[in-house]
Amino acid sequence: RWKQFVVRGEETVEGKPGQTIDDLRALPRGFCEFGTNEMSEFAQVCKDAGLEDLFLTSMKIYQRRGDTCADNRFDDDATASGKTKKAKGKKKKR
Repeated sequence: RWKQFVVRGEETVEGKPGQTIDDLRALPRGFCEFGTNEMSEFAQVCKDAGLEDLFLTSMKIYQRRGDTCADNRFDDDATASGKTKKAKGKKKKR
């Protein structure tokens, strides 16, 4: 099946004369497939490469005002995104 993807975040890096694309890469060259239960491993790879904010944006987790990069935002804390979860399945009044 065909599925449309939406770009949620991107970074543009300006190269200097003489730099190669490989010099500008944040992640190692190549392809690594992560399993469906390995999102935390992928998050750690992004964090180690300095791409934590880009990863969080791709997951629709946006920085709250006053947060700093030093905050540990990879915790599974429900408030990490700065949003509260709404309860699903509210009963309707009859």
